Amino acid sequence: ALSPDAEPARLNFAIPDPGAYFLAALARELNQQGIRIGEQRLVQDFRPSSGPGLTLTSPPLGANEALSPDDVERAADRIRSADAVVMQLEVPLAAVERAAAIAHAAGVPVILDPAPAPDGGLPAALLRNVACLKPNETEAERLTGIAVCDVAAAERAAHALQALGPRTVIITLGSQGAGVVDDAAVHHVPSYRIAAVDTTAAGDAFTGALATAVGAGVELHEAVRRAAAAGALAAMRMGAQPSLPTRAEWETFLAEQSAVRGGRRGLLPLPSRSLPPVPLTMDRVIDRAHELG
Repeated sequence: ALSPDAEPARLNFAIPDPGAYFLAALARELNQQGIRIGEQRLVQDFRPSSGPGLTLTSPPLGANEALSPDDVERAADRIRSADAVVMQLEVPLAAVERAAAIAHAAGVPVILDPAPAPDGGLPAALLRNVACLKPNETEAERLTGIAVCDVAAAERAAHALQALGPRTVIITLGSQGAGVVDDAAVHHVPSYRIAAVDTTAAGDAFTGALATAVGAGVELHEAVRRAAAAGALAAMRMGAQPSLPTRAEWETFLAEQSAVRGGRRGLLPLPSRSLPPVPLTMDRVIDRAHELG
């Protein structure tokens, strides 16, 4: 799951009381990947709210709604010491805003994946604290009103979003690659030609790899190229968590594509290939059952 070699990544979250069993199963899976579970909180008698735009695929995921700014404050020291902070919008916006403010004040880059994108847009104060905003084409259209149907439209939408505060905007375009706008230039990073099996977690893999590269000080265009490789790998395997590539798979894929292209990285597509299936364990059965609802 693209965790750093020297310092394992941390996962902080709240879970509902009946979800303790699922936490144990998830912890076993994550520990095998070198990911430590950090702060956690059992939510007693949690009842998720309902309404437009709220999607809950299973009761344990509803505990995301219980994450509060106070929870974020308890993790403030870890935020300040991070190489990068990655967030999305499946937790309360107030918690996202507080985490972004803490990170920005400490000089830690904030990468925000605005999913699900809210109808009313995002608060200006939040966007000013975001170093990199990374919507897909649907989310970009929802946030800007610009129909993102090709690379040129993505560039217009990215400029519109950049004007709201983020220094960098990356709009992922599926098979068309990604459009990147920052203060220095406009880039288009093409996608890899692969035999896609399931794109469920491709965007998450892209974001995780992007954060890994940005946190390591990799130049932006190269970071996006690496992120696109992780997204491609995830699309070549079934499932969400099971499809996320390991760091070894990611680095091997990047080395192979660099060799195939003769050093002209990011210019030519790779031949189609597929990853071996992930061994089916009970934890993965549970994971897949929740994905399918």
